[in-house]
Amino acid sequence: MDEIKFDKKAEKLKCFTSKKSNKLLVFLGLAGMLLLMVSELIPQGNDTSGKDSNSEFDYRTYESSLENRLTSLLSEIEGAGNVKVMVTLEGGSEYIYAVNENVENVSTSNSSGDKNDKNSLDNEFVLLDNGKEALLQNYTLPQIRGVAIICEGAEDVSIEKRVTEAAAVVLGLSTNKISVTKMT
Repeated sequence: MDEIKFDKKAEKLKCFTSKKSNKLLVFLGLAGMLLLMVSELIPQGNDTSGKDSNSEFDYRTYESSLENRLTSLLSEIEGAGNVKVMVTLEGGSEYIYAVNENVENVSTSNSSGDKNDKNSLDNEFVLLDNGKEALLQNYTLPQIRGVAIICEGAEDVSIEKRVTEAAAVVLGLSTNKISVTKMT
């Protein structure tokens, strides 16, 4: 019985030992390698390797994060009660990339013997990843335009003042950019 199974397996393997099947296997192997090389040339859409710092800034997420953190903080102020916060931003984020500066002094003299000194400045971005991406040196967030705070305890002037001052300190804003009003 074992001999019959072995003979059937041997017959199946014989089809891979013919010249045609060898050529087919070589062709399939080469086709597979070609597909792998071509796939390396096609840009990937969702490459997140080390590019988080250069990804597009999400204003809504930043505003929402500020609002949630400020709401949490201000609701802890005694007498403030329930608090809602709205933050507005102005301007945009700014990316500052690393630059190599080459300054070259050029001295020339004309036929009358006058000497001219000129400086030549050549800037070049520092590139990463085989020249595909510039090196990000600094990043600034958008400025906060203003804050609206609605809280239950704002009818009391002392609570309104504490809420305003806390928001001003946390956000680094002047108090004229913060509005605090009573919740209905």
